[in-house]
Amino acid sequence: MNFPTGHIRDSDEVKKTRVGLHLHPRIGAAFGASASVIFPLSTNNRAKLPVSQGGPGVLNQTDTSTCEGHGWATVTCLHFALKGTPIPLPSPLGFYYGALLVSNRSNPDGTIAPLYDQGTTPSAIIQAMVIWGSCPATVWGQYPANSSTLWTDPSDSSSPMVPVKPEQLFAESGFKLKGAYFITSAGNQKILDLITALASGEILTNAIPASGPTFQRYKGGILGAVEGPVDHCNVVLDYAWLGTVDQLAEYIAALGTNNEDVLSALNQFIVFYGVNSWGEILWGESDVPEIQGGMYRAGRAFADQMEDLCVADLEKIAA
Repeated sequence: MNFPTGHIRDSDEVKKTRVGLHLHPRIGAAFGASASVIFPLSTNNRAKLPVSQGGPGVLNQTDTSTCEGHGWATVTCLHFALKGTPIPLPSPLGFYYGALLVSNRSNPDGTIAPLYDQGTTPSAIIQAMVIWGSCPATVWGQYPANSSTLWTDPSDSSSPMVPVKPEQLFAESGFKLKGAYFITSAGNQKILDLITALASGEILTNAIPASGPTFQRYKGGILGAVEGPVDHCNVVLDYAWLGTVDQLAEYIAALGTNNEDVLSALNQFIVFYGVNSWGEILWGESDVPEIQGGMYRAGRAFADQMEDLCVADLEKIAA
């Protein structure tokens, strides 16, 4: 079985317009990217992942290219669960359709040209969130995602998608997007920024190489660098440090000063946790009660391959 992807890279021109990650005092007052700050040995945002805890659970895009929508739905739902103000799962297909619509051109008569399940970019998802948000998944008649309800011809992945209904796209959204902030750094600074964001209680969408055999066949363990192009969106939600407190402080300092001699000895101790959108039965692992699989652990080499690491600044809309 080949699990589906669907992430499309933003152009270099679009990437140049991105706002870099900045942690507001209300978000990350206890943490900063300096050696003097004591970071926790691990974070546990994933404890809120189960539906019983207000989270989204592990979503499943089945045989569609809707990973970008599923990643952002996971982040949105989990964000509010972590804040103690849970919302119903936003529709992953609402995010996805919205992104396709903002990327699509209308016909000369003003009608919308057919949409196709061909994947989308992070910037299109963000634009759609600003315009439409996303209604709850229960309002979206084509959820859970499945080719049998997503394509006009379920036997043909190149057929047009079933047209979106106005009552789906314009249904009341439970949140609004106030900003999307990317980790725009690279190398050691990127890893330091990622650890800082996670330690501040934020979770991030990302893009990874997922069509190669190592990731496709993953059943557990700590991933190193994997094969293939960056073609899949999912979520980074935690880190763990497998060494001592003193070693972590040394690692943070080495990241800040680019001390490669120290980093080469300590990189083995950093592990990141991600959650995917391929269900929880056939792929992945889990250490979360009520979650059977669908998660992964990744080391420094895999984290270096991550792109489009993004924190969403979200606000709940009062009912």
